[in-house]
Amino acid sequence: MKITQLMLSSGRLLPTMEEVLQYLQMADLEDDSVRDQRYLLALEDQLEDVDPRLSGHILTRRVAVEVFDFMLEGAEGEEAERAKMRIGEVLPDVASLAVDAALYGAAALRLEPWYCDDCRAWRWRVAERPDPHLLEKADGQVRLVEEDASGSIAARRKLTLEEGWLVATDGRRRAGGALRRVLIYEVLRRDMLLEWANFSRKLKGIIQGIYREGALDEERSAAERALREAVRHNYLLTSEAITFNFHRLVQESAGLNFERLLDKLDADIAIAILGQANTSELPDRGGSRAALQVLDMIRSDIHYSDMIRAERLMQQVVDMDYRRNVSRQGEVPWRFAWDWSEIEEGAREREARVIGEVLDAGVPLLADEVYGRLGFTRPEGVTDIIERQRGF
Repeated sequence: MKITQLMLSSGRLLPTMEEVLQYLQMADLEDDSVRDQRYLLALEDQLEDVDPRLSGHILTRRVAVEVFDFMLEGAEGEEAERAKMRIGEVLPDVASLAVDAALYGAAALRLEPWYCDDCRAWRWRVAERPDPHLLEKADGQVRLVEEDASGSIAARRKLTLEEGWLVATDGRRRAGGALRRVLIYEVLRRDMLLEWANFSRKLKGIIQGIYREGALDEERSAAERALREAVRHNYLLTSEAITFNFHRLVQESAGLNFERLLDKLDADIAIAILGQANTSELPDRGGSRAALQVLDMIRSDIHYSDMIRAERLMQQVVDMDYRRNVSRQGEVPWRFAWDWSEIEEGAREREARVIGEVLDAGVPLLADEVYGRLGFTRPEGVTDIIERQRGF
């Protein structure tokens, strides 16, 4: 039985904490004959189905890479436009691959060329994209795991660019990527939700029925029926031979601990995947601005690393396309580059707001620093000091 079928047949969406620790240990073994990363990676692949919040975080991270436009430096005119159209067809897949490499530790897909008669050029499509649990990262290499009919590892195959394989990793030694760091949190979150649901049921309390001596069988049967219907009808009708006592098992205020813990787990998971959390996780006593700045820097670093990883992969696509459609000789003169103009424009607007706030506070600034921060050249005739004039 294959790994994914085995995990689904257990009837549980997530394993126990002991099983998770066992999967981590199996994935980190040095010996090829006993190392097995499939259980860990197959479990990580299920997390999006278990936690809708996590699924949203991952979608946000993927879309953040796919929406950017790109340029082909070194290509000009119609040739550049045709090349952009060809490689742009696989850009969403390659961008998603770059994010998956960060999430799972490794990701790969194989491109194959096909000839377009209408455009008289070779174009590209995804021929194969293995599931995360079939990619093993060890000894600085990523290999494709081949399973036999029983689900055991039959072979590990090296992936080469000559065969059309694009391979990306997160640069870390261990398998599992960012989802490895949130896996234990997700199991804890599942356990806490189950405990919270059990706690909520106990909020109803318990009804105790006491038979007095001499109660008839008919009265006891009527009392039992009344107990079963009490919650639905919110009243009881019995004889004097039966007494009901209502007991509270838990205090409602105790449920706040579950809520606080779940909020903490959700925030840490969001920071691990996106670099940000809800503003409700900011410090209670001051430091909110500093906390937002730190989260913003982490988010920017994560996004930038995804963009750079995708850029390197897309350069391999550009090289393959050039060799197929232009020339098999010499160095490839084209360079894939993201169009950062939208980010730069946003950064310029933020800088302008900061400068405006400083000037409003009455603080003079050096003109060279102001124009430098905004990315502009200081024109002639501008004074060395810029300050807000009174009345404006």
